[in-house]
Amino acid sequence: MFDEALDLLNKMPYSKDEAILTALLHGCVLHNNIPLGLHLAKQLEMLNPNEPAAFSLSQKLLASVDPMKAEDYRRRAKGMTRPGVSFIR
Repeated sequence: MFDEALDLLNKMPYSKDEAILTALLHGCVLHNNIPLGLHLAKQLEMLNPNEPAAFSLSQKLLASVDPMKAEDYRRRAKGMTRPGVSFIR
């Protein structure tokens, strides 16, 4: 299933955006597909290094593999959002 999604992603005639990569990364976290998830996390980080969703999902994925690396991601993402603050108005 993930191979098909990645194949479709690579064959898209337009550029990959954060929404598509984040959705696939979320699927990797849910199904514990670590190699593909790490690949997608790197692509997301290259697109937008300050995207909190990418850090959060990457941290969840890395926590199952390397807790120290997940802690590094958590520290990097700490200043990106404030708890209890919504951007919805």
